[in-house]
Amino acid sequence: MDEDGLRTARVREALAENRLDALVCRLPENVLLLSGVWPVSGVSTVVVPREGEPVLLAPEDEEANEGWVREVRTFGLGGVKERDARGAIKRLLQEAARKRGLARREARIGIERGFELVAPASSSAETAVPARPSLELMGQAFGDAELVDATGLLEHVRARKTPLELEKIRASCAVAGIGLAALAGELKPGLREVEAAALVEHAVAVKGPGQGGVCRTRGWAVVLSGPRTVLCSRPGRVSSGRVMKERELVVITLVVVADGFWSAVTRTLVVGIPTRGQAEIHALVLAAQRAALR
Repeated sequence: MDEDGLRTARVREALAENRLDALVCRLPENVLLLSGVWPVSGVSTVVVPREGEPVLLAPEDEEANEGWVREVRTFGLGGVKERDARGAIKRLLQEAARKRGLARREARIGIERGFELVAPASSSAETAVPARPSLELMGQAFGDAELVDATGLLEHVRARKTPLELEKIRASCAVAGIGLAALAGELKPGLREVEAAALVEHAVAVKGPGQGGVCRTRGWAVVLSGPRTVLCSRPGRVSSGRVMKERELVVITLVVVADGFWSAVTRTLVVGIPTRGQAEIHALVLAAQRAALR
């Protein structure tokens, strides 16, 4: 991935405005923002100083060469070779802090103290949120430096996308389109909601890589049919074993992640040929949407 020079410039400008000497981030969404790397296990850490080169600490079994950080330091993540992964991260952080002069008393280091809703890493099995052990580790690694909550700064710089980030988001939307097309091609009476959701997720996983240069894709689909479509706007909805019937409405909500960039789409389809009433409603909604776009 080519360096996002605009993103780097905006981050350094934000550091200067907030009188911070560096950012230290471990949440996958922020590691991606600051390095171009989407972590697999969620324990990678990136240090971005206001001046000087950033450094990425990543498990040795993860491919961390997809981003733009030139200095990548690796560590073992458990097992026989490296039993103390936390200790290894601490040593690497201490080296990075000393090398960049960030362990001094007057230094101010921005950290992710205030995030509550977070995106998972590529594995998506467990979301590793930096808590007290990580904060203590950072305090030890950066010595006398002041640790400052940089949540607001990170949310601010993330809100305005760069052209490269927009390109990645468009690729994620294109992958979502692959999943929607798969459902449209298989929608028929007798299909169960869970089967429909599974074929969408399968298409995203199998056909998504390669779309717009994307390497890793995953999708989560919720399919509701017939009278269950009323649930589409409610939280906690899930696909069921309900069997679809001819001319019923079907609503799909699909969330896709492609190399760490997310998209979410919701579409309404009809099983078979639409009724006259369904066609009329569709025409009205389409006309309203086009008017809003104009």
